[in-house]
Amino acid sequence: MSDWSRQFLISSSAHYGEEVPDDKPWHTWDKLRKDEAARNKVKELLYCLVDFAHPVPEACHEWADIGGLKARYDAFVAALPD
Repeated sequence: MSDWSRQFLISSSAHYGEEVPDDKPWHTWDKLRKDEAARNKVKELLYCLVDFAHPVPEACHEWADIGGLKARYDAFVAALPD
């Protein structure tokens, strides 16, 4: 049974580093329909969201508070080319 009082933040690389065409919802649906590895990545993410004992997937990062997430975001933005 999950402890729903636990709060955490998870971010993931939704498209796992690939260039995505303009029609993102269709592209994602099509990829999940055809690609078992992609389905397994989504399944693992969903499992960790409903069962806190389940490990966070490799392509995701977990933070205990918003400050850690904000610091990561700020570093990402600072590294963007002008």
